[in-house]
Formats: sequence, structure tokens, C-alpha cells
Amino acid sequence: MHNIPCDVGGGIGHVDSVGGNANLGLGVSLNERLSLTRGYDRTVFGRLASVSNLLLITAPQGTQIMSLLIGGTYEGALATISTLSSGMG
Repeated sequence: MHNIPCDVGGGIGHVDSVGGNANLGLGVSLNERLSLTRGYDRTVFGRLASVSNLLLITAPQGTQIMSLLIGGTYEGALATISTLSSGMG
């Protein structure tokens, strides 16, 4: 996977994915139609070093975003499948 640095604005500046992301999940089927999933997602990105006024050099800063995920899938009649997923963190 390749990440392209971008300018997010709002005083944050340019960010780049410095550590990538990792996730882990587990799904359990309760019966032929219903399954539940749980997961964990971690993303690390950083602010690139910048030079201003040629005298002040700011160091790169890293930020971590961690999310807990929960979801479910239900298979209804006539091959209709409904999926709901939610994450917080």
C-alpha cells in the first residue's frame, strides 16, 4: 500500500502515513442467517517536518487513531443481505 502526503488544512499542514495501519477482527455466525463481527483498527500518521523563516525547523509529529468496530450481517429472504457496521474511537 502506498500513501500520498496531502495538505489537510486547518493549521495541521501536510500529513503522511508514517506507520501505516493495522487491524484485527473476529466474526461469529450465530445461525445460517445472522453473524456478528468485532474488530480493532489502528492508523498512524504524521505531520512532516517543515522549514519556516530558514531558522526554525519543526520536528515531525506522529498521531495515532484507534477504533473499536462492531457489526452484523443478516441474510433475509430472496437473497437480500443487510450489513451494519459501526466504529468508535
